[in-house]
Amino acid sequence: MLAMRKSAVIAAAAALLASLTTGVSSKVKWQDVQETVSKAKDLKEELHLGRDNERKLGREVSAYLIAKYGLYDDQDSTRYVGLVGKTVARRTGRNGGDYRFGILNTKAVNAYSTPGGIIFVTKGLLMRLQDESQLAGVLAHEIVHVDQKHAIKGFVKAKALGEVAKKVSDKSAFDEAARQLIEGIAEKGFPRADEYAADKGALGLLRAAGYAPHGLDGALQRLYGGKEESQDLLKSWKSMHPPLSDRLERLDKLLENVPPDGATLKKRFRDATTF
Repeated sequence: MLAMRKSAVIAAAAALLASLTTGVSSKVKWQDVQETVSKAKDLKEELHLGRDNERKLGREVSAYLIAKYGLYDDQDSTRYVGLVGKTVARRTGRNGGDYRFGILNTKAVNAYSTPGGIIFVTKGLLMRLQDESQLAGVLAHEIVHVDQKHAIKGFVKAKALGEVAKKVSDKSAFDEAARQLIEGIAEKGFPRADEYAADKGALGLLRAAGYAPHGLDGALQRLYGGKEESQDLLKSWKSMHPPLSDRLERLDKLLENVPPDGATLKKRFRDATTF
């Protein structure tokens, strides 16, 4: 399905740049370069117009995740996660109904946000949390990724690179490059700067929604830890996120003068997530 790998895309881009400095026989006309850049700019504008493109990308990422893990088939738990998520999402200024939430049927620990507002947590992640404020913290973090268009920004960059590759190789590789980037979102996560921004934004959403902001801090400590025999379940989470110590240090500074109040709702969480 992915005929062209990332290395091939990068190599094609490098070939175009190299050709600008080689002999006459391999020169690329300046108008060709301008045309490629123009297409990339047009694409960027297209991806930032309206929500239709975001939702289309979100459906593709979601389909990939569901095909890989399956959905956890429990309406009560799924409804509960959705209610918590929508409660937090409304504090972004967008309609909470713009977001949808699901549970992936795997014991591996992770959470995923897709363009357009489809957000997943894994069954393994829920099994590690202790209360609703921690769940709200995880969902708030993912909601900030969506609200700040972190995935879209990365997608635009890679699709522009795909245009360069198509120009050089003269192949219809644009959609394949897009698919590769979608899998990259699902497997590699976001740059550290985006992760830190999502942590910071999540604290504001938690407070606005009435949850204890320290819920995010508590969630991270639960999600990074684990017994030796469960480390395989944490590999994906750890590979896709910055080190725990860095995140906690930043959160501690942000929470320094924030009172440890707000709802935690431990019993409600336990009642709704019995596996």
